[in-house]
Amino acid sequence: MDKRADTRDGEDLERMKLARTELRSFQLQAGRSQFVSGEIAIAEQRADGTIVWSHAGEPGNRYLIERSAEGFEWRPFQIITNLTSITTFTDVAGSAGDNAFYRSRMLD
Repeated sequence: MDKRADTRDGEDLERMKLARTELRSFQLQAGRSQFVSGEIAIAEQRADGTIVWSHAGEPGNRYLIERSAEGFEWRPFQIITNLTSITTFTDVAGSAGDNAFYRSRMLD
């Protein structure tokens, strides 16, 4: 048996051991999941003009709904508990003619 071949096999074995213990890189995809912030969409508009909003998110968690009516000054509007994956809320103070924006974030 050739001593050089034996040495190379030993070096290869050491490199393989090191490779298994080295940190591996990974990638993250940009964006937030619905588990941090929910998705808000119009569910329906009632005859009186009230808009019913749907909120999709992680079941069993509470979300803070924030509202912005003037510019982008966000104010707490309502806390909802998402018992299933979708729940609804309304803004009786806002009418169909008002410009209002809503966003949510998980509290729990």
